[in-house]
Amino acid sequence: MNRTTALPRRLRSFPNSDRAMRILFLVSCVTAHDEKFVRSFSEAGHVVRIFSFHWREVPEELLRLPNVTLTRIHLQFLARAQRFLPVHLLPRLQRVIREFRPDVMHAGNTWNEGYLAALSGFHPLLVIPYGSDVLLDTQRSFLFRRANRAVFRAADWVACDAEHVKRKIVADFGYPPEQITIFPKGIDVESIARLRDPLRATVRKELDWEKHFVLVMSRNHEPVYGIDVFLRAMERVVKVEQRCRVLMMGEGSLTTGFKEWVSTHGMDDYFLWMGKIPRTDLLRLLQAGDAYVSASLSDGTSVSLLEAMASRLPVVVSDAPSNLEWVQEGYNGEIFPRGDETTLASKILMLAADPVRSREYGDRNLAVVRKRGDWGRSYQELEMIYSQLIKKGKVQ
Repeated sequence: MNRTTALPRRLRSFPNSDRAMRILFLVSCVTAHDEKFVRSFSEAGHVVRIFSFHWREVPEELLRLPNVTLTRIHLQFLARAQRFLPVHLLPRLQRVIREFRPDVMHAGNTWNEGYLAALSGFHPLLVIPYGSDVLLDTQRSFLFRRANRAVFRAADWVACDAEHVKRKIVADFGYPPEQITIFPKGIDVESIARLRDPLRATVRKELDWEKHFVLVMSRNHEPVYGIDVFLRAMERVVKVEQRCRVLMMGEGSLTTGFKEWVSTHGMDDYFLWMGKIPRTDLLRLLQAGDAYVSASLSDGTSVSLLEAMASRLPVVVSDAPSNLEWVQEGYNGEIFPRGDETTLASKILMLAADPVRSREYGDRNLAVVRKRGDWGRSYQELEMIYSQLIKKGKVQ
C-alpha cells in the first residue's frame, strides 16, 4: 500500500542525503514514553520537532537536548474539547510541515494526534496507538470511530505494543496486518535490574517494612485500571495476612474516593499513598516490593509491568490479553479473571505464603523482559521502520 504517490508535492517528505532523519513528533501531551522516544532520536543524531497541543508544559530538559525544537500550542479555552477535536490546529501543523520539512511524521493517540496527522496529508506517517484509543475509545463515540477510520486509511505503517491490539486494528479497520509491527515500549532492563540488590534492604528499612510482604500498585487511578477491584481484594487479604502492606503510586480522578474507601474500611495502616512521583523515585521504591499487582480491565503492554519484571518481582495480573503475552500462569506469575477480587486475594495470599515460588517467578520475569522488553532493541527496530518508510516515500 503506497500512500505517497498521489499526494501534493509540497506535503511529501524531503529525505536527507545522510543518515540523520528529520522527525516531526506529533503529540498532545508529552508523556514519559514520548520523552524516551525523543531522547533516543536526539542521541542518535536525528533532528526532532515536537508539535504539542496541551495545557501541560513540555519538560525543559527535553528541549535542551541537541537537535530538538518545539512548536507548542497552549490550550486554554475549553482545553479538553480542543484536545479531543483538534481539527482547528490543521493550518498550524501544515505551516510547521512546510517550515521544518520533515522526512517522516510520528503520531501517537489515534483519534486526536493521529487524526490531525492524517488530515495534514503528510507521508510517510507512522502511527503508534496507545492501546485504549483502539480497544475502548471507539466504543465510546462514533466520532472516535470515524477519526480512527481516517487514521488507518492514512497511516503508512502502524507500530502497536501488543498482539491483541494488532488484531483489533485489522478486524475493525481493515488495516493490512503486514504493515503492523508489534513494538513494546520497552525499558532499560539492565539499569533497573542493577537497582535490586543495593537498594532493597535500604528502602524497606526507610519504610520500616523489613518484616512485611510489600505489594506494589503503580497504575493511574482511573476506571480502566480496576484499582477498586484491588482494594476489595485487599480487604480480604489483610484479614488473613497482617504482614501485607501496599505501596500505592500514581494518582487520577478516582484518588480521593479510593482513599476514603480505604479509611472507611479501616485499612489506613496497610497503605502508603505516594501520589505521582518522579520515575527515579518510583523505580527506587519498586525495589522494596515483594510482588506487583495490576487489575487492569484493558491494556496494551504495560511499562509498569515490565519495570516490575526487571526488578525481579513476581506479578499478579488480570487476564487482559496484553498481560497474557508476558505472563504465564504458574511460570512467572499468577493470572486472575478481570473484576474477580476473590481470586485476586487468593493469588496474593498464595505468594505471601510461598517465598520460594515468589523468588522463582521474579528470576524468570527478569529473563523474559531481558529477551523481549529491552528499549534499546525496540528503538533499533523503530529506527529501521523510519528509514524504510523514508526510502519508500522519496520524491522522484
